[in-house]
Amino acid sequence: MTILNSAFSDFIWTLKKEGLAEVTIKNYSKSLEALVDNGANLSEPESIKAVLASSSWANSTRSVIAAAYQKYAVLNNIEWLPPKYVQTRKLPFIPLEKEIDEFIACVGRRMSVLLQCLMETGARIGEVLRIKWNDVDSEKKTIAINHPENTAMQES
Repeated sequence: MTILNSAFSDFIWTLKKEGLAEVTIKNYSKSLEALVDNGANLSEPESIKAVLASSSWANSTRSVIAAAYQKYAVLNNIEWLPPKYVQTRKLPFIPLEKEIDEFIACVGRRMSVLLQCLMETGARIGEVLRIKWNDVDSEKKTIAINHPENTAMQES
């Protein structure tokens, strides 16, 4: 559902005039739409709090939505004290080496070389993509990884 009222349109326009990135404006818009879709009235801060409290969203999502509404409230002169959410950090998913090997075996030859190089060197993708033939020492079985800051210093 898209929110179509003048306060919301003015809010989006103000964000654009402030120079916020399009992705930020889109995220704010989606956050406010999520509130409205769940029964909140954007002009009533207590309904925002009620939706946030009763939702099944993670605290990180609630925090993002509350921040979007905070910006909306400020720009529309709505008095609102946002709730505080403690975010719990999740451990990142780290695949087993066997799983990575199976994945690399399933892709094409060029992609598998790129992925294998990333896995074996720990280099960033940009660093691997900048590798030239003269960076490879087949006798020592090494690859020279040239960092962009090192390249910039060499050029000056």
